[in-house]
Amino acid sequence: MIGSDKAMLIDTSYGLTDMPQAIREITALPLLVVNTHGHINHTHGNNLFDTVFLSHLDNRGDLEQACDRILAVEIPT
Repeated sequence: MIGSDKAMLIDTSYGLTDMPQAIREITALPLLVVNTHGHINHTHGNNLFDTVFLSHLDNRGDLEQACDRILAVEIPT
């Protein structure tokens, strides 16, 4: 998603390609990276990004080991 001030990548998939480079070819806006949930097919590419956001309800230990830059945030309801 590309907004007026920021862009957002929803899920990082398996991380088999250079996603940061592909995104930079589309936009130079600051990027937010958000995981919808913690399954590997949505999170395995997290290591390609500096910061990744994930709901605190889905932050498991194996994700923390895979990417120490995950910020588990509480989503307001």
